[in-house]
Amino acid sequence: MLGIVFAAEARVAFDEARLRELAQASERHARAGVTGHAYFHDGRLIQYVEGPEDAVEEILAEIADDPRFALRQVVRTEHLAQRRLDDWGLDTCAYTELMDLRLEHVLEALLQNLSSEGLGPERTQAAIWRLVDAIAHRKVKAGKAGKARRVSTRLTYAH
Repeated sequence: MLGIVFAAEARVAFDEARLRELAQASERHARAGVTGHAYFHDGRLIQYVEGPEDAVEEILAEIADDPRFALRQVVRTEHLAQRRLDDWGLDTCAYTELMDLRLEHVLEALLQNLSSEGLGPERTQAAIWRLVDAIAHRKVKAGKAGKARRVSTRLTYAH
């Protein structure tokens, strides 16, 4: 089993209809045995996909060939022993939430700086996978509690 996380930038404006198209992709993913999490905000898509290697690679190829997106960064697991998630979901961030720092925002920043000298590639990739684990944990916890799918994790800083 393979897991990948990637960032893509929208080449076109996304309205509610286009966001519904993205959400409907989950039905295809489920039939292919793929689970994951997608987050769309301000023209940027962060997505984590896990499942059979051929199905995951096919989804990545679809995004790479999709004229609506420019694929920016991709990080792969070497081998995934077990799934992080048991379903698929798309989350978005409303502009009223922009004051909150979401785990997906931190993940996006790490993906954008993957090749920088900052933390170094190994530490950056380790941080990426810790964030993917935290996002997956949030989704699983929300599902078990019977909460709505749109649950966000925010980081709180103490002064």
